Amino acid sequence: SPPVTSFAMANVYADLVAKDPEAETVILCTHFDTKIHPQRFVGANDAGSGTAVLLELARVLAAGGPRAVTYRFFFIDGEEALRFEWSGTDNTYGSRHHAAQLVKSRRAERVRCCVRLDLVGDRDLKFLRETYSDRRLNALFARAAGGIGLGAYLDGPQQEAKDDHLSFMAVGIPSIDLIDFDYGPDNSYWHTPEDTLDKCSAESLGITGRIVL
Repeated sequence: SPPVTSFAMANVYADLVAKDPEAETVILCTHFDTKIHPQRFVGANDAGSGTAVLLELARVLAAGGPRAVTYRFFFIDGEEALRFEWSGTDNTYGSRHHAAQLVKSRRAERVRCCVRLDLVGDRDLKFLRETYSDRRLNALFARAAGGIGLGAYLDGPQQEAKDDHLSFMAVGIPSIDLIDFDYGPDNSYWHTPEDTLDKCSAESLGITGRIVL
């Protein structure tokens, strides 16, 4: 299908700068754009849920003041394809731009990792064991979740998910995608008018936030 009429995009980020300004950076990110559709589309889970969790993570982490690393809270535009199908380079516009800027400024060398949140509001929360993600980060998050009694939420199917984390991995930044890609019966709520707030759970948002923290 032909692309939609061109329009502006904007990434939004804020840094909680470390005690040492030369410290490494951890990127915590989500996308906040929703699918462009010829039909009505809400996007409560994709991508309202990740946006909500990231805002709360920013509030909680900032309340404790500067840390040993800098935290970048990054809200990404343009993850969704402009065409109906997510393929080729018609996707991840914002994350690819940001990753390129990190390389250009040489800051990429001082980014320890990237943690990506997507579709985290499902009432029946079960994160994939996402196969593109950095193995060490997958293991770290599994241990962290298990240590607070939430390990079952990271024991979903082993499956790949093409997402914004690939943009950062492409420039050498270890990344993990925390994503529940089974939303509704046979994933029937995803990219439809059925992606509404009643399908989401505040408990799932809280579980996601606690695992990341």
